[in-house]
Amino acid sequence: MRSNLIFCLIMLAFSSACSTNDLILGDEFVLVRAKTGEKSANLANRWLGSRALAWQIDELNGSVKEGDMVLISKRDLRPSGISPQGIEGITILSYHHIKDEKNCRGTTVCVHDFRDQMEFLVENGYPIISLQTFTRHFQNGERLPPNAVVITFDDGWKSTYDYAFPILVEYGLPATVFVYTDFVSAPAGLTWDQLKEMEAGGIFEVQSHSRTHSNLPKILATLDKEKKTEFLEREISSPNKILKRNMGGQPYAFAYPYGAVNNDVAKVVDQNLKIGLTVNRGANPMYADRLKLRRTMIFGEDSLADFKRKIKSRIELP
Repeated sequence: MRSNLIFCLIMLAFSSACSTNDLILGDEFVLVRAKTGEKSANLANRWLGSRALAWQIDELNGSVKEGDMVLISKRDLRPSGISPQGIEGITILSYHHIKDEKNCRGTTVCVHDFRDQMEFLVENGYPIISLQTFTRHFQNGERLPPNAVVITFDDGWKSTYDYAFPILVEYGLPATVFVYTDFVSAPAGLTWDQLKEMEAGGIFEVQSHSRTHSNLPKILATLDKEKKTEFLEREISSPNKILKRNMGGQPYAFAYPYGAVNNDVAKVVDQNLKIGLTVNRGANPMYADRLKLRRTMIFGEDSLADFKRKIKSRIELP
């Protein structure tokens, strides 16, 4: 990357055209001067085909200002996400209960803390992407913007609708709710109508968290071969059919109850869905196991400082 910048400077020194016109350097690089009111998003839209790729221009040039000469690469110069600073990864957050209380513990996060966390992400420029976007890029081997975060909720508690949904709508942040289908329409659970409303608003998508929220590897260990097949059909394949019948879309993601997974469980998930998610803390680099993706749980005791540490997405090199 540095050599490309040096090459650009040499071109600037010998070509007065750089001061007024776009200069194409071979098939892969373009050198342009940012016009009045033109930012990296405008340049990304013009040269890369999407405003969402502005981060690639900023990564190469720093913050773009009017009148700056800007070097634009038509391909990602670091497709693996590896740099001397470490390896980039995507942080997937996992929430459970959101409650309107003063002090919260365990998997229950107070609504005021949840709002502070979402506000922090927005105000500090963290790209919040949908799980679908993460999955599409992950499968295609395309790098996502640095510090990208995915927001997920487990189980399907009604409190997700009551407290998290309005805040996410307010900030325009996408999220995924993983439901275990036997819990839908339970007294404390989301109803199908609420799930449809959340999904229709373009904020939430609904994915599978099994049928009964059983610890799958633990129960498998007690069953014979025939019973194992029936059990996994009921807990993994069956919820897909239920979700498709009630929500209309084809599920593609499975969050393991309790984050528990073994090879037998992962094999059936692989046959039925595209990705599987644990609750093992940490970020997901490009080479992560798609059937054992990491998620970082957020707890009621977490301070905002704790939250900041948990969303750290760069994996340090040894």
